[in-house]
Amino acid sequence: MDDSTPSGNARPELLLLDVPPATGGAVITRDFRRLAERLTTRSGGVLWVEGPDGAGKTTALAAVVPLVRGLRAVQRIECHPGLRIEEALYRISDFLRHIGIHDLSRTLDQRTSLASKLEVLLQTVHREALLLWWDDVHRCPPSGEEQAGDIWTALIARDARLGREGAGGMIFTADRPPPETARLERFCFQPLEDSDARALWESCGEALQTSPPAVAFEEIPAAARRTPLQIRLLAGILLKRGPEALREELRAADDDSDGEWPLDRAIRLLHAPSRRILECLAVFRRPLSRKAYSFIRQRSGDPAPSHPIEQEGALLELRDLGLVQLAGEPDDGPHFCRLHPAIQARAERLAREDDPSRWKELLAQAGRYFLQLAARGGDVWHFHTACDFLHQGGRYEEAYQVHKVFIEELLKWGYLDLARHILRRAVDTTSGLARAIALGNLAIVYKNEADFDRALALYTEARTELSMLGDSSNLARVLHQIGNTLYLRGDLEQALQHYEESREISRKIGQAAVASATQVQIANVLCALGERERAFQSYEDSIRDIEESRNRSMIAAVRLQMGHLHFLARRYIEAESDFAEAERQAILGGDGRSQLKAIRSRGLVLRELKDFDRAEKLLLESEELAIRLGDLVEKANCRLLRGELEESRGQFARALEHYEESRRRLRELSLEGLVSRRVLDALEKSVSERTEQLAGRIGAEAYERLLGTARRK
Repeated sequence: MDDSTPSGNARPELLLLDVPPATGGAVITRDFRRLAERLTTRSGGVLWVEGPDGAGKTTALAAVVPLVRGLRAVQRIECHPGLRIEEALYRISDFLRHIGIHDLSRTLDQRTSLASKLEVLLQTVHREALLLWWDDVHRCPPSGEEQAGDIWTALIARDARLGREGAGGMIFTADRPPPETARLERFCFQPLEDSDARALWESCGEALQTSPPAVAFEEIPAAARRTPLQIRLLAGILLKRGPEALREELRAADDDSDGEWPLDRAIRLLHAPSRRILECLAVFRRPLSRKAYSFIRQRSGDPAPSHPIEQEGALLELRDLGLVQLAGEPDDGPHFCRLHPAIQARAERLAREDDPSRWKELLAQAGRYFLQLAARGGDVWHFHTACDFLHQGGRYEEAYQVHKVFIEELLKWGYLDLARHILRRAVDTTSGLARAIALGNLAIVYKNEADFDRALALYTEARTELSMLGDSSNLARVLHQIGNTLYLRGDLEQALQHYEESREISRKIGQAAVASATQVQIANVLCALGERERAFQSYEDSIRDIEESRNRSMIAAVRLQMGHLHFLARRYIEAESDFAEAERQAILGGDGRSQLKAIRSRGLVLRELKDFDRAEKLLLESEELAIRLGDLVEKANCRLLRGELEESRGQFARALEHYEESRRRLRELSLEGLVSRRVLDALEKSVSERTEQLAGRIGAEAYERLLGTARRK
């Protein structure tokens, strides 16, 4: 949001701003004026805009943001209950591709953590003159999902790092202050001043062609005129029910300090068909087409009107009361409906209280609608939304069948927190084979987070259930995963035993792919046990089958392991050849993480061959790839390796600079809380060991002198 940023576009490309004014008038309120001054005259990376629901935050920003100079493009992300940050990243990626920026899209399908993907997003916003506007961020995530809430908090705190020096920025709107960990500039909307409230009320009167309004401003209690939304709702009551009906409502609420009462009154005045349609709209929690709410209503036994004329009449009643915003008039063809977040939340709460069973049926039908959308386009996030709605509607088996479609994608992309949430839910609500498979997949999440004890407990439970069910195919897979977890924990003999059991079952039932993958893992164990020749032979036995499968990532992984064995045996030419082939396969398969490992490994080979300049170039290349992938842990690791390289050629000062940079980045990651503590601890220990060895090598006095220089840089 820096005014000095050069741009050939005076007005940004404003996307996803289907936000008509709250009142239909052109009144410039005090807060509107203050916000316009802040955004158009001052630079700053991140702004937190807070105020009560209906205060006009969205309306004001929709009008002001296009006036901000120097922006290339703007996107508004409309937050709603159930929106996951993982899904939001894909929507943002589509927006960035639209304007020719592909960094985020290249990272989303990589096996990197959510923290890494967020880092790529921040790098992009820092570099480009973009504005991302997270509207109503307080509505995400759903209540009760602590881990998801931590992720949103961490995102907001990380965004504060954009500071003033970045080309782009972010705006968050919410009904509350930002997290304590986020040191953001805040802009607070206040209750309307009487002069602004009066002007808004009179502008509503003009729209109703009764200027001045038939009900005087002084007749409205102070509690009912604090926000533009309240005034719009009162104007709707005046339009639909006339001045005497409005005065009656005002008299009944004269001593009522509850700011929600105009909304409650407006909903209570609805005819039954309109109330039913409002509930169908509210269940979606986001803007939708008329086709979408018709889909739900027709499948939920809803007695609301089915004739188009009656249906339009109900919609128009909702619109005139100020409860629904319609994009387009009824005779313009299909149009979209949008509820203000406060209206959606209140309508949902009333519907839950009035008829809980009907509300659950509406949720289930919403899930089936999104499943229908997903079947057409294969969008993972439509499947995810369908799964969520079906589960909330109590259709647990249906939800499980849907989650099977996309859970492997989430695990492959590194969305472990989201996968854990879905799988825990499935474990708690299913039985038999479905529960056993969910247990096994949940164990994968904990294994990938290095929580091996919890993973083994879940795998053991899954193994027991699969044995009772006589499911040999899935049993072989679980045995393979138990072996993998034991291998990672260092229990090599037990790992080998489970791998061999898995391989025998797979061969017996003709599952060649599982048997081949298990053979590779057996080779890994043999390598760790020091039986390198047997391990190498096992890799060679399996590589032919794997190459026939054309699984580029698997081929790259095996070539990396074979190169590692050559490296340990000091067969550096052979090692470099395997690492180069691994890099080639990784590039062909679009596997950035394996590509990074291969480049880094080639650098280590050249270091051993004393070809320090070429080694440095490759290690720098691997670090740059880590940055592009947003993998800050790998970046810190590359810095550590660059330090070891400099130490190998006697450049102790440069070595210590790299060690200190690695340590500094690891400390930042520890504070941000988005990376496994175990992973950070292991790398921090390696950095400490290297610096201690260097201190012993050059002496305490020289070490302290070099350390002071490194920290000043």
